[in-house]
Amino acid sequence: MFFSKLRLNGFKSFVDPTELRIEPGLTGVVGPNGCGKSNLVEALRWVMGETSAKQMRGGEMEDVIFGGSDSRAPRHVAEVMLEVDNSARRAPAAVNDKTELTVIRRIERGKGSGYRVNGKDMRARDVHLLFADAATGARATGLVSQGRIGAIINAKPRDRRHLLEDAANIRGLHSRRHEAELRLRAAETNLARLEDVLTALAGQMDGLRKQARQAARYRSVSDRIRHAEAMLFHLRWQAALAVRADAGARLEDQRLIVAQLTEQAAALSTAVAEATAALPDLRQTEVRAAAELQRLTLALADLEAEDKRVATAKSEAETRHRQADDDLTREARLADEAKVTMAALQEEAATLTAQRAGEDAAMEKAQTRLGEANRAAEATEREIAAVTETIATTDARAAALNRQVEQANRRQAQLDQTNQDLGRQRAAVEAEAVAPADRAAAEDAVRATAAAAEAAQTALDAASGERATAETAQDRSREALRAARAAVGKLDAEIDSLSAALAQISEEGTGHAAPMIAQVTVAPGYEKALAAALGADLDLPVADEGGADGWRALVAGTDDPSLPAGIEPLGAAVDGPPALGRRLAQIGVVADAQSAQARHGDLRPGQRLVTRDGGLWRWDGLVRTAAESGGQAVRLEQRNRLVAVQAAATAAHGELAQVTAAAERAGAALAAAEQAERAARDHLRASETARDAARSRQTEIGARLTSVRTKLAALDESAARVAAERAEIAEALTGASDEIATLANVD
Repeated sequence: MFFSKLRLNGFKSFVDPTELRIEPGLTGVVGPNGCGKSNLVEALRWVMGETSAKQMRGGEMEDVIFGGSDSRAPRHVAEVMLEVDNSARRAPAAVNDKTELTVIRRIERGKGSGYRVNGKDMRARDVHLLFADAATGARATGLVSQGRIGAIINAKPRDRRHLLEDAANIRGLHSRRHEAELRLRAAETNLARLEDVLTALAGQMDGLRKQARQAARYRSVSDRIRHAEAMLFHLRWQAALAVRADAGARLEDQRLIVAQLTEQAAALSTAVAEATAALPDLRQTEVRAAAELQRLTLALADLEAEDKRVATAKSEAETRHRQADDDLTREARLADEAKVTMAALQEEAATLTAQRAGEDAAMEKAQTRLGEANRAAEATEREIAAVTETIATTDARAAALNRQVEQANRRQAQLDQTNQDLGRQRAAVEAEAVAPADRAAAEDAVRATAAAAEAAQTALDAASGERATAETAQDRSREALRAARAAVGKLDAEIDSLSAALAQISEEGTGHAAPMIAQVTVAPGYEKALAAALGADLDLPVADEGGADGWRALVAGTDDPSLPAGIEPLGAAVDGPPALGRRLAQIGVVADAQSAQARHGDLRPGQRLVTRDGGLWRWDGLVRTAAESGGQAVRLEQRNRLVAVQAAATAAHGELAQVTAAAERAGAALAAAEQAERAARDHLRASETARDAARSRQTEIGARLTSVRTKLAALDESAARVAAERAEIAEALTGASDEIATLANVD
């Protein structure tokens, strides 16, 4: 597996898509400073799963995206593609179906990065294993950055282990080994807990058997109850059938009655529909007839008034006609008298004519008198004609003026009635007006309810804030409770696992006695030192019998050598049976291998030096440097770990109790806050309802005031028109009365 191509897009200085082919013969990339050579190496490290922004010379991982320049806008996405030759088919099974692998890592601002291998989404862990199996990766020794060569040269042997592992192509095995160890530990923990689960299930099984027996008895009783219920239901069914038959007969009778009533209802509905259809025309006819009746009533009133006026005028005309007849009679009498006079004169003229002889002068005188009489008669006739004409004209004008006066009086009466109607309407409108106190009360109610609604809204906001705070506190308490439970569960599981592992120690050894390792307590950090000093001797028990294998308590001799000066005895860190004291007195603990090597020559027979990491220097020249921990050291560490975990578990249980109480308090506080919020919301709803009602009342009062003002203005305008018309009529009546008086004087 080797790299064949590298493509960059938006990565650091490579803003445009750039492709680098890694072909045989390519030994290096050269160029001036700042051209992006280091960015190529960092792109390889990044696409192979680098997670540290510091290793990428940035503050955060999004710094690998092109940040823009004076002439180019920043990018929001960066992508690096690495093409790998997989001809040997050594890739993991999930992506080992092709001879070429395309590994793409893409990052977006604010969304993080993701991996795709041959178009499939992959986890970062899988990409790490892919390159680790090929003895490479983001932290591979093949990727040498600035200052890395000096670090490799000055590295300690343990630090050079990674370089050797890469060279041996076993780097990927460590990741897989670590994962397998984690799975094995989890499986061991699960197996340990499985025994507890099986024990609990056994107890539950006994309870279930008891419940099964109770269930069997319950089924038997239930069967008998069902049988009795079935009999009861059958009897009820028979009775219901009889009731149903009777009800069916009654139903048929009622159906016949319903059919008859339905027919009648249909007929009535038809009649109602026909009447309803004819009703609009009849209503239109009624409206037209009412309008015509109103018109005819008004016309009749006008005709009756006109008839009265005509009768009055006729009576006046008859009176004037009688006066004219009297005048004519008087004039006729005067004319007759004139005719008599003329006849007398004519007779006298005839007499005079007869006597004319000699009386010509008398004749002429008589003729003169006759002419004067004739002229007087003609003048009288002309005067009679003029008087007759004047009387007729005066009568006609008087009749017209009387009609005008009557019409004016009638119109004035109508205006008086209209004025009274306007007064009644004004009183009714003023009665509809709202009192100023009611209007002020409505405005006060609007202000009070608005203030109450605002206060209720403020209270609701405060209650909502308290509820949100309580929810946040509850979420935190729940998260703390989950974390505490997880910690307690983890510690309990570790205690169960350690207890199960250590339970076997007490069963080992000779006979029924517990081994020495089960009876000693060592200070933390000295487990490997004690295991290196005693080794397999820790597996032997304390044996008091003479023939048994094990530790026996001996009194220290006066000639036992002492440890070299300045060396701490191991017994100061170990608490165990007295049989172990003499051995521990000859074992010293030093800080490191250099100190042990320096004091090795000072040891007396039977003495030895140990270090905390498990190194051993014995008096006879045997040296054993620190190595992998043996079984005794592991068990001692497990015991100390068990004590520490038990203490931590006790503290965790106490903290769990506190967190549980806090969670309960947070739940109660949240419930109280929710109740307060509901009460505040209900209060706000009631306040808003009262405010809306007050506003509606104020709007209604305002509308009523506007309506009253409009009506009063219309009434005032109508009253002004009536007053103006009354003034005009009064003026016309005055003129007519004056003219009638003048005509009366003419008569």
